[in-house]
Amino acid sequence: MRHGFFYAFVILLLTSPLFYSFASVSIYDLQPSVLEVIDRFNTPDILGELTIITDPEQLPAEGKSSKEVWTGPYFPVNNNGTAVAMKKYDIATNNGGRAYNWESENNRRIGNVSWAGHCNGLAAAAINERGPKHSVNYHGVTFSVDDIKALLVEAYQNSTGVSRLVGLRCNSDSSATDSYGRNNDPSCRDLNPASFHLIITNYLGIHGMPVIIDENMGLPVWNYAIKKYSYSYKILDARGAATALGADRYIFNRDAKYFLKVHMTLQSASGKSFKYDYILEGSEQQQIVGGEWLGKSKSEHPDFIWRQNQMNTENPYLNIEVIKEIASYAQ
Repeated sequence: MRHGFFYAFVILLLTSPLFYSFASVSIYDLQPSVLEVIDRFNTPDILGELTIITDPEQLPAEGKSSKEVWTGPYFPVNNNGTAVAMKKYDIATNNGGRAYNWESENNRRIGNVSWAGHCNGLAAAAINERGPKHSVNYHGVTFSVDDIKALLVEAYQNSTGVSRLVGLRCNSDSSATDSYGRNNDPSCRDLNPASFHLIITNYLGIHGMPVIIDENMGLPVWNYAIKKYSYSYKILDARGAATALGADRYIFNRDAKYFLKVHMTLQSASGKSFKYDYILEGSEQQQIVGGEWLGKSKSEHPDFIWRQNQMNTENPYLNIEVIKEIASYAQ
């Protein structure tokens, strides 16, 4: 779907009293403390699977995954995590209780973290594997649908070295902000909304490839597999964009030559929706080059966005090939 907004914006710009100061760039008050760019931690190229299209005319206003994206329990560690499935796995494979013991010890070690669980493994498994449809009897042991999901979750639980993450992980609970309402900690202020927009519209919109977000920009991590999105937009001039951000002039990106005010809605595999508002900044070459979160989204936006397409178990006593075999019988 092509928006045609750039041509409408040219008319708006030429009839705006801001045109001459806007074109001369004197509208920008270049202060390093407020200037933000798509830096090396926020570039969509980190994901590495696609050539990212940055021309907004080519980015669909809606899209969805071309494959099944399922959901299930996130197996919180303060509720035994995946211990039930690990016990069954050990019995079925004559594993001597080792997978269960490792999971139980891991749960004990981090069980005081109230939000800790397996949401990253769940999200990664959900975008890569077919969801189990029925229970399976394997070597005399019955694995329920949730047991098989637990095995798949564990098969993806270790993201080290196999995932690609855009945006810094926020390790702070601080809510201190600058004069524009943006978190003072750069790792909590990002993900840059332009990077977010480009990944959503390229991966889900153009290619039907689901992505994962940590929807909490604070210390806790809540990963969700995203299967669908839609957005609407409004064209703004520089003054309108500045006003939306609580500034007298647009001081946030020297390369910005036109602006879109975007309302984005994401839908996760669990059915939960997330809504975000932000400014997209466009260059003279009609490419998206940056953005700023708006309103509530300044403090409630994704911390990072990522993908993982390889199994990599955290539990050293699990055999991935066995997990694949059990899961294949559940189709």
